Amino acid sequence: MDRSTGKKSLIGIFDRVWVAKFPAGRFMSLYVKFGDAKGYYDLVVRYVEAKSGLVLVEAAGLRSK
Repeated sequence: MDRSTGKKSLIGIFDRVWVAKFPAGRFMSLYVKFGDAKGYYDLVVRYVEAKSGLVLVEAAGLRSK
C-alpha cells in the first residue's frame, strides 16, 4: 500500500532475481485492475519497442467482465 496515496502497489514485491548468466531475460507480467467497469471489453495488449514503434508481442481476444 502506498502511504501517500493509499493505493495498492506492486512495487517491491521482488527483492531478488536469480539468473544463471548475464545478460538475462525475464518474463514480463501485466497487472490490470478494472474499477467500476460494467459489461464486457475486448482488450488488446501490445509490447512495443519505443524507438521504432515495432510491435514485439501482441495478445488479443482477451475478454474481461
